[in-house]
Amino acid sequence: MEKEKEFPIHVLARAAIVVNGQLLVNKNSKHSFVFLPGGHVEQGESVADALLRELQEELGLVANIDTYLGCFEYSFVAHDKSKCHCHEYNFIYKVTVPGLQAGVVPQSPEDHTVFAW
Repeated sequence: MEKEKEFPIHVLARAAIVVNGQLLVNKNSKHSFVFLPGGHVEQGESVADALLRELQEELGLVANIDTYLGCFEYSFVAHDKSKCHCHEYNFIYKVTVPGLQAGVVPQSPEDHTVFAW
């Protein structure tokens, strides 16, 4: 148990959204992190359901999952205060979002992230 607190593992659902050759990404406004839209999978939730929920929350639009692309595993430097956790698994899906236009930057509802193409 103690090791779990020291090195938490997070499971995330991420979307690869490409419109007219442009990839939509999130940027952390406080640090230099760039990541795909999506977020944490909650207890009892499937990865696909988590991704659709997160995209609805972040974009205010209904998304469609097209294809599972793979899982990206990443470990951060332990005890780095700029990171919210130490180890994560990112399940990545190709997603289409009707109504989303390349070059038009969606507004993020979260103050610590901004979208970019």
